[in-house]
Amino acid sequence: MILRIIILFVPSLLGLLWQDDPWISLAWSFAGSLLIAGTAQTLWFSQSNEDVPITHRLLRPMFIYHFFFVGYHVVGGVVNSWDLAGYTLWGTPAGQSEYELSLNATAQGLMLLAQASVTAGMKLAGLRYGPPKYVIAFLPPYGLLVLSLSCLVVANALSSFALLSNLNEKILQIASTAVLVEITLALSHRKFKNAAWAISLLCVNLLSQIVSGWKGLSLWTMITLGALLYPLMPRRVLLSGVSFVLFWALYLHPFGLALRPLLWYEGVDRETAIAQSIDETLSMSFEERLENVWTLMTGRANDLYQFRKYLEFVPNVRPYFGIDLLVQAHIGLVPRILWPEKPDLEILAMQRVYDAEIAREQSGVSAKSNFYQDAYLSWGWSGVLIAGVIFGFLGIFISRTCEQLFGGYEIGTCLIFTSLFAPTFNMAPNFLFFAGTIWSSVIVMIAVFYIAHALGWIVAAEPSVRAALPEATVVEGPTV
Repeated sequence: MILRIIILFVPSLLGLLWQDDPWISLAWSFAGSLLIAGTAQTLWFSQSNEDVPITHRLLRPMFIYHFFFVGYHVVGGVVNSWDLAGYTLWGTPAGQSEYELSLNATAQGLMLLAQASVTAGMKLAGLRYGPPKYVIAFLPPYGLLVLSLSCLVVANALSSFALLSNLNEKILQIASTAVLVEITLALSHRKFKNAAWAISLLCVNLLSQIVSGWKGLSLWTMITLGALLYPLMPRRVLLSGVSFVLFWALYLHPFGLALRPLLWYEGVDRETAIAQSIDETLSMSFEERLENVWTLMTGRANDLYQFRKYLEFVPNVRPYFGIDLLVQAHIGLVPRILWPEKPDLEILAMQRVYDAEIAREQSGVSAKSNFYQDAYLSWGWSGVLIAGVIFGFLGIFISRTCEQLFGGYEIGTCLIFTSLFAPTFNMAPNFLFFAGTIWSSVIVMIAVFYIAHALGWIVAAEPSVRAALPEATVVEGPTV
């Protein structure tokens, strides 16, 4: 294990040799991230005792974390650095700032260290998933669809209670993910009628996500579905996935960009806002769509602009925060229903954004720091290293716990972990939101387990109990 962990940090150590040349440093950091992501997927690194390929376990943290990291911090980072160097979408060179490029190189070097640290934490937690301690005793036809609809009813009932908004959001996440798992299980067992009903509900969910104003919800949903279906139909998933990403980038993202201000800030009624947004999106030229994609990739598909500002702010303007951000994070651990006067977490998290002059308080934008930036603000490079290891360890520990309690990968990871924990681990919010979100998700997970166990839906996986269960009632993995 020691050798495998050391190899993860070799790119960061060698990167110190070229820190004076921003271009070489950036190229090395991007290549190092790809090397770490690739190494983490090998059987040599995982030392797994499972007889299934990693493509059958794409939603476990070891793959899905690196998938989002490379897409967000590597692909997005490359485009951001290319734009910062003065190149436009059409390749036209303009002025460049060597100083900002140098800051970009430092920030990307920190992200390379963060990726290595998180992966090391995952390895330290152990990548072998043993047999579950509990199994799903019975999963009736349309069971996950019924679960999804039940969650929607409960969420709708809770929507009028502002103090339960966090719980309401998690129930909605379970409802959305349950449909995706139902589609996968139905197709893998060739129950096409079940799949048809589930796909119909998926279409309804996608439509509601598209018109919600949250531009990335539909993309996240389809990525999750693709990871679930890839073992069954890899070529179709890849072709459909590329097609959807292009459609999302060229049409759905501009639509959401036009819709959000109308719904959220201008008070336009939903039907009128949707109609206006559709008209605006369809009237765009192809060049305007490409420019929108370039702007998305340079500004929103990475956090380098914020990181550059934080590098200028700490420790030059003010010293490292030390334990201050960790102490502040305990506020997120207390549910608002138990502490109605709890401070607004958004206001607390945005204060350092304003202090670092990343955004003005009057602008109304949300540009909160991420987990790695908070780690840097607290203790610099050593903070990124230590926090990253803890982050990775927690990810694998929670994922393995989900599988232990909920019968294995199909329900434990694909439903419980993916709906409750994956968004947090994949996008790595700042300390304040990370602590509160993970803790509240753990509470929901435990509550779901005990309710299902009390109803007899989940039973202990002792050999005598498992042998007594009819073969059809044990949730097994998809067959290819």
